[in-house]
Amino acid sequence: MYQEFCILDVEPKAYEKKLIIYTNKDLSRTRFETEAQVQVYERQSKSEALFTKSIDETNKNIVIEFNDWPIPNTEYIVSVKNLYTVVDEPI
Repeated sequence: MYQEFCILDVEPKAYEKKLIIYTNKDLSRTRFETEAQVQVYERQSKSEALFTKSIDETNKNIVIEFNDWPIPNTEYIVSVKNLYTVVDEPI
């Protein structure tokens, strides 16, 4: 049975300065490092947050680790582009 590549959940972990994006398939580490575009903006001021991005040890989840603490009770906009599975299936 074919299962479409998709994002399952987004989990904020403010106490660790992290945001985890869960997907349903293994991600291509090579294409993630070279092609994936991840952006995070604070909604009100539209200022871009500084962070590092990676794929966790399961190869299914994107981890965004903020350099500074997120602002409490503030909405953020997250944009992920050019994301591919290990078999080059785009999201």
